[in-house]
Amino acid sequence: MNLFGPQGAHAANILPGGATKVRYGSQDTWVRDCSAAGANDGTALDAAFFNILIGNLNQVITQSGALPTARTDFLALYKAINQIALNVFDSGEGIILENGKVTIAVGKGVLPLVTS
Repeated sequence: MNLFGPQGAHAANILPGGATKVRYGSQDTWVRDCSAAGANDGTALDAAFFNILIGNLNQVITQSGALPTARTDFLALYKAINQIALNVFDSGEGIILENGKVTIAVGKGVLPLVTS
């Protein structure tokens, strides 16, 4: 399910080519507003930028296993993060989920190996 991508006749069905570079040099980059109306000195956000965000958000949801049932599930990312926290430890041992809070008992289970 595509939760974050655009819908409609002009939406791309595959990731378009173009810039895939996330960083410029060694520094993080941020969005900047124009300094004044018509100044044209603000950050230009292109499709490649939004496609990187959409792809990453969709992967977090999909890989967590906590799949939403609708695009209007505004708790989808929250549910995915909770599911990831529960999956971190073997069989959920040492994890207490109560009133929307996750408490993790120190020393229980093992962290998964993350590879790129």
